[in-house]
Amino acid sequence: MILSVSLSLCPSVPPSLCPSVSLSVCDWTQYMKPVNLIRLVIILIALTAAQAQEKTLNPVAWSLKVVNATATGAALTAELTAKIEDGWHLYSLTPITNGPKPTRITLPAAQAFELAGEIEAPDPFVGNDPNFGIEVEYYEESVTFKLPLKRRAGPGGEKLLVEARYQTCTSHLCLPPKTVKLEADVK
Repeated sequence: MILSVSLSLCPSVPPSLCPSVSLSVCDWTQYMKPVNLIRLVIILIALTAAQAQEKTLNPVAWSLKVVNATATGAALTAELTAKIEDGWHLYSLTPITNGPKPTRITLPAAQAFELAGEIEAPDPFVGNDPNFGIEVEYYEESVTFKLPLKRRAGPGGEKLLVEARYQTCTSHLCLPPKTVKLEADVK
């Protein structure tokens, strides 16, 4: 297969008075060894499959609820729960040098609520992670983080907004860090 393209730089001038650019491309596969062509096809298929898998894999389902909102001005507690699929684990809140991204929970500033103290988390499992070759802290199956909250001064809203940035892995595969945004009604 040969592809030939000609481009005139001056369309309104006779071709003999204007320079033009010409490009010819031959069938490059005749110069490529069949083994290299097979390798290229395998790499393209693997990249396409990896991208499709990353888009469909979502091994953590998050939920948010406010559990005690008694009187106006009283302390509030929210529970942020991560349900983790079998075979996957979610990393704890503790940063680990040269390790996976820890779970990070934040409240966006543009809302009526802020953290009133440290986030409570259950004790994580501790073990060696073959993906990083170091000891890490992680959760399996399910974990609930308790967020102590207070209302900010000024006009209030009735929605709590929380963001969780996290990374999940199996014993042989890690997904890139991801951020989820959740909201819950405060009554």
